[in-house]
Amino acid sequence: MKKKLIIIIGAAVALIVIVAVALIFILGGKGEDKEEPIVYEEFPLHSAEEYSNLLVDEGERAVICKYAVVIKYSGGQETLDILTKNTTELKNNVDEIMRCTRNEDVKKQNGKEKLRGRIQNMVMDTLELDEEKIADVFLQPFVVQD
Repeated sequence: MKKKLIIIIGAAVALIVIVAVALIFILGGKGEDKEEPIVYEEFPLHSAEEYSNLLVDEGERAVICKYAVVIKYSGGQETLDILTKNTTELKNNVDEIMRCTRNEDVKKQNGKEKLRGRIQNMVMDTLELDEEKIADVFLQPFVVQD
């Protein structure tokens, strides 16, 4: 009788240990490492406000746009070095985008958003980086004077 009781208690303890170990692994023991949050920083492409003519139809008055581009990026010093190294090319490409942007397009409801998207895509293409590294582009200030 004592042997049966010891075997039953031993089996119950072994079963409890096995279930406990299984639960630890299933419910978050070591498991996967948690991802570190992405830290974003801002890179002001222009040290001061820039001015550009927007594209207008022939015979229309010139339209001037005042803007400054700020790039939201991640990747720390490595991405900052890439941005700094390519600042002149990026400024030139932004200026070309601005001069090819139609005044009517900017005035549309989502015109500024589309312009920001074009600039962000240009930055990613020029630097060969993805949306994780170049998260967004801001135009601040952004003033169009007819």
